[in-house]
Amino acid sequence: MKKRIGLVLLSTILFVSIISNSMCFVSAESTPVIKNVIFMIPDGGGFALFDFANAVKKEGGFNEGVASDNSTKITANYMHLKNYLIGTETTHSASNSVTDSAAAGTALSSGYKTNNGYIGIDPTGRPNATILETAQLAGKRTGIVSTYHWAHATPAAFTAHNESRNNVAILAEQIVNQGLDVVLGVGFGSAQWGSIDEAVKRGYTITTSREDLEKVTQGAKIWGNHHKTGFPDDIKLTTEPTLA
Repeated sequence: MKKRIGLVLLSTILFVSIISNSMCFVSAESTPVIKNVIFMIPDGGGFALFDFANAVKKEGGFNEGVASDNSTKITANYMHLKNYLIGTETTHSASNSVTDSAAAGTALSSGYKTNNGYIGIDPTGRPNATILETAQLAGKRTGIVSTYHWAHATPAAFTAHNESRNNVAILAEQIVNQGLDVVLGVGFGSAQWGSIDEAVKRGYTITTSREDLEKVTQGAKIWGNHHKTGFPDDIKLTTEPTLA
């Protein structure tokens, strides 16, 4: 299965991303009161991958224009995220030493291990509250941003509860009923509760391009559908928004 990198935002807006494995970064303003929390999940982001990418950058890799005109710019001697790596969490599942995105996402979102394929529940089927739901209970505005379908395994692990990651229609219904302030992803579901019409009924402003996002008024609820299926590897910067 092809997977992508994604984000989760928590507080004024909560970015959630997409597939998870073993490494996450949490960033907050260096002020006494934390205004926003960004929970970012790179697909398969283990230490080996991070160390390799950092080594390539230190040796002068990622030169501008080598891969494309929009490749990573060298602004420091090491990867910017290195300063934010302050802890680790194991993401093996309760049923297997090799995790899948559903179990790994649930471990990251709730702090509890579960079986492969399970979304937001423990091995017995009992739902566990997620960090996103905790933020909502604290009166924070929340949302998810993903470069894959917003009801896919990792974003769903922060916003829904079900015994199977494959029950996309049920997951989509739960996410629509979650009351999120921002949902940005790709490929609206075909199920009733995942349709554009349903999102409009719930008061969301629908965005389909970078231009749409730039026009959104502050405080509006946003539901974005920025590609028909999975997010393309080579995005068109004139019409499609980057994760940033």
